[in-house]
Amino acid sequence: KGMVTTTTSLEQLVLDVRRDVSTVIVDGLIGVEATKSKVDAVLRNFPAHCFVFIGSKEAVEALHGAVSYFRRSEPAWLHLPPYSAAELAALATNQLRACGYTLQAGLSERTLQQALCATWPREVLAARNAHLVSELVQRTISKRNSRIPLSKLLASPLIVSELDLGLDDTQGLQSLLVQRREVDKEIAELVGMNGLKSFLRELKATVEYVHAGGEPRMLESCLNVVLTGNPGAGKTTAARLLFRWLRAHGLLQQDVFVERNALELKGTHIGWTCPQVKDMIQGALGGCLFLDEAYALSGGRDGDRGDSFSDE
Repeated sequence: KGMVTTTTSLEQLVLDVRRDVSTVIVDGLIGVEATKSKVDAVLRNFPAHCFVFIGSKEAVEALHGAVSYFRRSEPAWLHLPPYSAAELAALATNQLRACGYTLQAGLSERTLQQALCATWPREVLAARNAHLVSELVQRTISKRNSRIPLSKLLASPLIVSELDLGLDDTQGLQSLLVQRREVDKEIAELVGMNGLKSFLRELKATVEYVHAGGEPRMLESCLNVVLTGNPGAGKTTAARLLFRWLRAHGLLQQDVFVERNALELKGTHIGWTCPQVKDMIQGALGGCLFLDEAYALSGGRDGDRGDSFSDE
């Protein structure tokens, strides 16, 4: 007979046993202890109705285990995985078309995918997912309207450019693509460094695979790196380029590079090392901590054992 949508609360549904309701969508599951008794009461009030519980897998599973009604009537389960970067780009293209906008000649869904991946780290893309599509579209339209003089705005075709997507060279601060091109060029022009280049090629292939819809957990492995080589082999240069590459490709959340000689971690008195180590690591969280001359951390050389942290 049609559908009428209303918004209410669990508290109201406990008190108001409405028989004209056929489906109840429960969203915003926060606090299992405060919610479980209300959910149980509502399910009893509406035994023949369809309930759809929406939330993170962890929140819904916690509620499922706490509500006694589910022990007698097991619900069906449907888990929706996050959209891949390519799928988010397709959604953004559809939203732009729905608003009447088209991409400038030469741009494609791949360009939108680059804009998404360059503007937000992969953790944010996974957490906010399709919500970022609307944000990107609104931001793009706003930039386009701000870029065109008001006297020409109404007569201008509804076309968005790289400038509007934040992918141009002059306003690349909002995007990592400019940094990505620069560091890739520097690494390609390096003399030698074949080991570093091979390592980054393999890592880049993994990044591109994940951005194309691969398993995001492939990029959640340990990012710690040990650089070895004789003096003058370019270890410090390689470390600095490695940080810039990881940041430009979205593998590091913060643009933080802390460079220290390992001797700076060792306190001058017993017990002084721990606070120094904690402060240094805290300052590099989300970014990169580069320890030069790392062998200095080992104790027992020339009778200088250092304090208890030298052996860790």
